[in-house]
Amino acid sequence: MRKIFLLFGSEGNLGKVVKKVILSKNFEHVFLFDSKFKKPVQSYGNVTKIKIDNLTVEKNVEEAFNNIQKKTRGEYHLFSTIGIFNAGKGIENLTVKEWQTALDVNLTVPFLLGKHFLKFIKQIKSKGSICFTGALSSLAYENNKSNYIISKNALNTFVNLLALEGKEFGVSANVIAPYIIDTKENRKWVENKSDLISPKRIGDFVYLLTENYSFISGNIIKMPWTLD
Repeated sequence: MRKIFLLFGSEGNLGKVVKKVILSKNFEHVFLFDSKFKKPVQSYGNVTKIKIDNLTVEKNVEEAFNNIQKKTRGEYHLFSTIGIFNAGKGIENLTVKEWQTALDVNLTVPFLLGKHFLKFIKQIKSKGSICFTGALSSLAYENNKSNYIISKNALNTFVNLLALEGKEFGVSANVIAPYIIDTKENRKWVENKSDLISPKRIGDFVYLLTENYSFISGNIIKMPWTLD
């Protein structure tokens, strides 16, 4: 069975590490999507880089999918690292723009990716999986994070519905929900280093989901496993 991987946000802190994990695996082709690429489309070997614009605009998502090779009798697996953390204000001080930005990036982008992934799979009569980057804090209440928590909690609900509807297409859907991703920036302020989740561990688990996508779906996968 042909296995193709689609990685959105491949050049960020998380995406770069997940990219290394995926490129070391047995995928026939890997498509990398990011706004940082200089050329619209560039291929080398079994890797294609595709420059993307604002994915809250549907035509940009459609264009991204138009650049993917359409192979029947294959498996397509999509992982998106795209998200934003713009919290830090209480509800009384939040602007409409800050509220809307969290919803646009953390919910609208996954919606559009999910929508067009299902359409793509149906068109080529294939199957596969889709996974998004959520947040462990979406499962708990914290002060001064309302826009972030609500947008990520809504993502959880969306993925459960996507998993339900995706079943008839042979598509599973899940969310990886890390607490704090281990990056150079985050290490500067995190007091308890055990709270950090390595990007490689996330990449390894995303790969595990692609290997077991036929029966793992509709899950919010917490990293670490508890909120305590």
